[in-house]
Amino acid sequence: MRISFLLVRASFLLVMLAVSGCRPAAGADAGPATDAGDSDGAVPPGTNEAIVATVEVVSAAMALGAPLATDGAALRDDSTAARPGDARNTAAQTRVEDGVSGHSIVTDPMCVAFAWDFASEPISVTVTFSSCTLEASGESLDGAITIGVRFGPTELVMSFDALHIGLLSFDGSVSVRLGGRCGPDTGGGCVVCGDADPACMATQANQQTLVANVMVETGGVFTITLDETTLTTDATGTTLSGGGSITSGSYSGDFTLNDTFIAMGDCLPSMGSVDLDDGGGLMVTYTFLATSPTDGSVYVQVNGFPSLTPPPPTVPVFSACP
Repeated sequence: MRISFLLVRASFLLVMLAVSGCRPAAGADAGPATDAGDSDGAVPPGTNEAIVATVEVVSAAMALGAPLATDGAALRDDSTAARPGDARNTAAQTRVEDGVSGHSIVTDPMCVAFAWDFASEPISVTVTFSSCTLEASGESLDGAITIGVRFGPTELVMSFDALHIGLLSFDGSVSVRLGGRCGPDTGGGCVVCGDADPACMATQANQQTLVANVMVETGGVFTITLDETTLTTDATGTTLSGGGSITSGSYSGDFTLNDTFIAMGDCLPSMGSVDLDDGGGLMVTYTFLATSPTDGSVYVQVNGFPSLTPPPPTVPVFSACP
């Protein structure tokens, strides 16, 4: 019996040593922050900067794209837009200008100027913003974008250099894909899909998706690519689900947007989460809270572990919305 008791006691001590080796005691050296496998959930250097850049680009793409998605869907379903010529041009001009300054991207339509080119293929418009305010987030907006309008399937492609949103400058493009009919009567560069081309067919199905390739400098120069992600928008705000990739001099990885919701008037999500995956076994999940837009704090987990031990209610990562 005594031998059995000693064996049990020895086993218990071994287990306790193993457990104590997993988590450092309070005040002890937790080890390097780059140890992705450490159960203290330490966020490696550069990861928070990467998520800030990702969310900045995603929120900017949503603020620009959501109003155009609504009017673009109306353009897609407008029978007038199916007829090439002046009728199509008028339909495109009406819908795009409403999406920019009516529905809309900005709060004051008087801060926007339009210059249309109906001779180009696709037809396009240069939109100049002067001391504007984004309706979606309340941030300032200055600069110019070019919007190319494609028909059958319908797509609005925004291109910009040094577009200033808040304190940041963005270079790149954002596309709003709406899909729709495709046939010989639609013209405008429409490609009829073969039966064995599901990717082509997907672009022609009625949809509201965002595609982006944007470079932004926020603590470093980051290039963020947003794949064809599902966009859902209404009067309360915009939800985005999907993913993409992010690269910089110090960070490279993929991200996934999990029902990320930005309420109208906010610059940060207040629901949903973003997973950041460096491809080397490190997964950092940022979960947004109802208070995130006002205090910039989120709940952070590294490979399933809380960001700190014990975890605080929230971790400040972002700047609060204006």
